[in-house]
Amino acid sequence: MKGFEHLWRLPPVALFLASTDVHVWRAPLDLTDSDIQRLQCPLSSDEVQRARRFYFPCHRRRFTVTRGGLRRILSLYVGMEPKQLRFCYSAYGKPALVSTSSTVRLCFNVSHSHELALYAVTYDRAIGIDIEHPRTNFA
Repeated sequence: MKGFEHLWRLPPVALFLASTDVHVWRAPLDLTDSDIQRLQCPLSSDEVQRARRFYFPCHRRRFTVTRGGLRRILSLYVGMEPKQLRFCYSAYGKPALVSTSSTVRLCFNVSHSHELALYAVTYDRAIGIDIEHPRTNFA
């Protein structure tokens, strides 16, 4: 994805999500060990256990970074520490925030592929986002 950095803005100091807005965030997944450790700290015990079930270390690391990033991003919208956020899951495993007075309307979706994650955040409506790493070696 080199060359597209100019299309992405840094988040504003005061983050505001209007009821008709959709915010899209992107994050690199291949980080330093210290960055991964920092993102792992707010994960719940079930998230840590889920990460440990991945066979390949790179998949464990990417899950940890994706979920830690999700917690950090959502915490900016709801005014809670990332560790305080609680998730529930649909029958298909899609996460949603457990409703509180500040989180009840916030909706999000996450997609990741190889070294990049995308996050979409909005209010009061289901949202989806998808990213796929392009393949050039079709057999």
